[in-house]
Amino acid sequence: MKTPSKSNNQFGIDVSFPGLCSYCHTEVANFNGSREVLPGVFRPIITTLKANYRESIFQLNDGTKMVIALCEDCDDDIEPKHMAELMESEINGWQKEVDELLPGWTNDRKQSHMEECGKKFINNRTNKPWTLGQLSKLTTPRKDKLKVRTK
Repeated sequence: MKTPSKSNNQFGIDVSFPGLCSYCHTEVANFNGSREVLPGVFRPIITTLKANYRESIFQLNDGTKMVIALCEDCDDDIEPKHMAELMESEINGWQKEVDELLPGWTNDRKQSHMEECGKKFINNRTNKPWTLGQLSKLTTPRKDKLKVRTK
């Protein structure tokens, strides 16, 4: 399993982002240029998924399930002790999307939405459930690592 780092991809991104492993940020897609999705906001164009692309289904504390893109190494080796970092990546990626892709939302609406998102954490892996022993090592997002804006 790789160490999470923005140096694992050509974009220098260290949060959940389309085409990257949500844990280590390794590229799991092939890209060809970029396009402007909103004035001044560009996103890379994904052409194909790489052979190392995997999806895993995680259950959240609110009962919902979330599909998360991982690289093959992380999919094979990710454990409950890694869930703090994985969920921090997801929540910080959501904050980036809210900041850049929702110009019609007021700042109060963005803050309220992200405060709710910041309360979410992973409590199991649905497609490859963990044992009770593994679950005893489950970690939750560290508030000081979240980029969520609060009132």
